[in-house]
Amino acid sequence: MGYMWTGLLVLLVFSTVITHASKCCLPTQMEGSSGLSMGYQIQTKGYGTEALFQMAFDVKGKRKSMLGEGRTNGIPFKTHEIDDYAAGKKYTLTNGKCVVTILKTEIFCIQSDAKLLMSIFFGYGDMKIDVDMYLFSYNGANITMSVTKDSRVPVSQHILFPNVLLTLVTWE
Repeated sequence: MGYMWTGLLVLLVFSTVITHASKCCLPTQMEGSSGLSMGYQIQTKGYGTEALFQMAFDVKGKRKSMLGEGRTNGIPFKTHEIDDYAAGKKYTLTNGKCVVTILKTEIFCIQSDAKLLMSIFFGYGDMKIDVDMYLFSYNGANITMSVTKDSRVPVSQHILFPNVLLTLVTWE
């Protein structure tokens, strides 16, 4: 139960971030890796999850895929999640168990009312990447998200819900 809930929570948090008008969206197609660190509480029990995912987005085809593995409170899990926004369905396979649910969100963008916190860069000289960092709220969560300045590829997300802290770092 804990594994499935974790996998669903991760994808729900990641995919429900934007449904409003956007400040910027993802590139038409993108793939990369994402590291996840999350702490949350259910009733009085605390949970910690760390995972690594391969991710692919097809904005034009309205699909997203996450394939990865990790640990929740030291217990390993493997998961593959596919969001089919066009069909309105989410397919989640965790530790051999498949669950199909209704997907009620649109593909990922940064809200138009997001506040630009800062513009920074990673690297040095000709090897640097310019990044914009935004702050916005959605469905009770405070979200800090950074994207590359030129192509709007996600670099990091820090999502804080009551009783849930989620940090995602993405790289190509």
